[in-house]
Amino acid sequence: SVTNFKNVLDDETWTFANPVTCSDNLYLAATKGIYFDGGSNTYIREATGDHINFYTGGNNVMTLNDHLEITGNFTSAGNISADKGTSSGDIAITAKTYSGGDPSFVLNSAAANRSGIIMFEDNGTYAGKIVYAHNGDTMKFHTGGSGGDSLTLDANATFSGTIYGEADVYAYYSSDPV
Repeated sequence: SVTNFKNVLDDETWTFANPVTCSDNLYLAATKGIYFDGGSNTYIREATGDHINFYTGGNNVMTLNDHLEITGNFTSAGNISADKGTSSGDIAITAKTYSGGDPSFVLNSAAANRSGIIMFEDNGTYAGKIVYAHNGDTMKFHTGGSGGDSLTLDANATFSGTIYGEADVYAYYSSDPV
């Protein structure tokens, strides 16, 4: 092991056979990184002031600054929460493509006959939801409290409650639709 060394030349490489313990701060020169497995494809480095980049396979896959940027695919085995805490302002989840392709937000259940649900709240209180119901292959739009207004879209549109329109509203009913 090596202890209490100083004045290391900038281009000198030190190799340690045992774990290194640092009892104080560890400083790296600007834009220098920490490399893993002796290679040059997996590392962490400061790209610019207050921007830390994480690289795997030689690609920048994540940047930490005053917010988190993830490049490529992101997988989570648990819940993902975006919370601004007590600060005011909007929060957004953005899907952006640069050269073709359609940005998508995918809800996928690996279990059979499950639903995809996007829920909305006002100040922590249920305000509505959009539900894709696999069982029945329908899309439902709900507003208000429990059992509030809803709109169900399937092969035929089903409306529960009163239908309002700012122009003429036409309805047709037949027990034997054509």
